[in-house]
Amino acid sequence: MSEYTFCEASGAEGETQADIERRRASYYSALVTARRITVPGSRHLQYWDTCVQPSTRFAATMPIGENMHPEPLPGWPAPLARVLRRVASSAVGRALIRHPRRRTTIYYRNDTPESEPDHHTDERGPGHRQAALAEAAGQGCRALVWLNPAAPPHHDATGLLRVPDVSLVHELVHAISITHGGFRPARVDAVAARFHAPSLEEGRAVVIENMYRDESRYLLRREYLDGGAIAYGATPTSRNTGTPIGELEADTVRHFRLRAPGLASELERIPAHVCRYNPFRDLHVHRSPLRSAR
Repeated sequence: MSEYTFCEASGAEGETQADIERRRASYYSALVTARRITVPGSRHLQYWDTCVQPSTRFAATMPIGENMHPEPLPGWPAPLARVLRRVASSAVGRALIRHPRRRTTIYYRNDTPESEPDHHTDERGPGHRQAALAEAAGQGCRALVWLNPAAPPHHDATGLLRVPDVSLVHELVHAISITHGGFRPARVDAVAARFHAPSLEEGRAVVIENMYRDESRYLLRREYLDGGAIAYGATPTSRNTGTPIGELEADTVRHFRLRAPGLASELERIPAHVCRYNPFRDLHVHRSPLRSAR
């Protein structure tokens, strides 16, 4: 347990030094009894039953921003459990929960959801971040997922619905790439120009996110960088996304067939009456390149 601690921050407005000390004491008191919970249906996906953060090295290497809540989320396990149940109620979500290959831990962050290789548990210090990225690109390593499960559903400026279960699905796609290997999140300008995503990693996550959105009857996401929703009942095409979406779908299927074949096999078996938009199934059935000319 010693490698974990609670997120600390300077006092809130009007908070006395005694208040700060009491708050810190409550953090460390709860830490003594904190335990890991493994998500049902998964061997490797887990979270803490108390709102902990990775080691104190985290505070030194990634200071809390103004838009990151310094307090633990009250009743942290309950909203996360609700989001996990929502994700697990779908065939796409169950497949993603099942297939991280190494330990993947979900932590609270009142900020943009994110996934990254787990470099906080290594005693070599902050320099291990680059080593962890190299492992994630190669043989794979443990993953961290950051999420605020209590974030209120809302439509962003482009009209796309944002909800915590969709955010978790998107991040689990990254976590699977991290734990199986082949995770390359660096921006590539040619990819950004062609697929409207900073990297193929983000483009692939949008493809599988849209499978979940379709099964859950949410509007589908047009593309990564500019967002926006596709009309209800429609599936992604080159016309309504403005990208060669068929090429991105084919790359996504190839990537996960190579790196996470169990996930790819499970996704391709989801029938059309459950999930209409399913490039994994379409490519498997037609045994030919996806509709890259669309």
